[in-house]
Amino acid sequence: MASMFNDTTAISTTATVNQTEASEGLRIARYCALDELPGLVFGVMTVVWIVFSLAKLTL
Repeated sequence: MASMFNDTTAISTTATVNQTEASEGLRIARYCALDELPGLVFGVMTVVWIVFSLAKLTL
């Protein structure tokens, strides 16, 4: 009976390790996306500013 318990524990530990690795990758991906967000906002603001400046020149 004890060997069955140990086998079951080993299987569940392996599944937990796989879930942890997937969670770690997802966490890093989210951090990278948030890290790029200020640059994206700055780029969009710059393009909008240029477009409105050129539009104002033509009026």
